[in-house]
Amino acid sequence: MKSALDFAWHCALSINAPTSYQRNYAKFPVLETRDAVINALNGIHINPSSNPSIYNAIVTDIQPYKDGGQLASAIYILHDLDITDKHLLALGLQPLAGIEGIVVEDENGETIHGFGATTEAPPPYVIPFEKHIRIKDKGQLAFDVVLPESGLYQFVEITEVLSKFSKVVLHCVELLESL
Repeated sequence: MKSALDFAWHCALSINAPTSYQRNYAKFPVLETRDAVINALNGIHINPSSNPSIYNAIVTDIQPYKDGGQLASAIYILHDLDITDKHLLALGLQPLAGIEGIVVEDENGETIHGFGATTEAPPPYVIPFEKHIRIKDKGQLAFDVVLPESGLYQFVEITEVLSKFSKVVLHCVELLESL
């Protein structure tokens, strides 16, 4: 997915800012801060006066820095995962087990429906409850697979994370294609 962003960025620069395009700047700009992104764009002569459409798409719409909007957080995490997977370690998928559809009764007789505690421990799965909890329906064992290195998405099931990242990347690519 990060490669799709890089390719869309490369195409947007070569078509809309051919004098700004250099092989060294073919990667989609994802940096720590807004100022760092603006400085990187200025470094390839993209600013509000020279290339307002590209500048605004990156700085205002996508905001590819750590504290950007919701779209930016997914882009930043995807970028971080890309670096981690290439340079630091193989990304690890982690199974989480829990109880789906459990029904319990607390000490006041109140019935609680929901999903039981999630555990990262290997089988056999044991999820302790306090003494005063009475299990009315034990529910079913449920599994999710998560990507621990995915920042704020670390406890979100991997297919949901990939779906979210795919939608974000598609939005960014379409935005760059529309320039």
